[in-house]
Amino acid sequence: MDNLLDQLNEKLNEIINRQKKIEKLLVYQSISVKGMLDFNETVDYLKISKSKLYKLTHKRRIEFFKPEGKKLYFSKATLDKFLQKNKFKAQKDNLDDSNLETNIPDFDL
Repeated sequence: MDNLLDQLNEKLNEIINRQKKIEKLLVYQSISVKGMLDFNETVDYLKISKSKLYKLTHKRRIEFFKPEGKKLYFSKATLDKFLQKNKFKAQKDNLDDSNLETNIPDFDL
C-alpha cells in the first residue's frame, strides 16, 4: 500500500513539475509577441530578479516609461538592445580547427 502511495505521489509531483514548465513557456510565448512589457514581464524576459530591475531603473541604466506616473513599462526592442551591450568579439586566431579539443568524452543524453 505504501509503495502504491509513493508511486502515485511521485507521478503527481512529475505532473506538477511539467505543468509549471508549460506555464512558464506560455508566459514566455505571450511576452515574445508584445512590443511593450510591464515590470513583471520584463523580469521574466530578462531572467533577472525584481530587485535587480529596480536597481537598473533607479540608476537609469535601463530605459522605461511611466505613462500614468506609477506603473513601469519597457520597450521590448530597447530591452533587446540592453541585452546586447558589452559585446565581446571572438578572436579570429582561436577559431581554427587546430585549437579544438579532439578528445571530448561522449555523454549519454
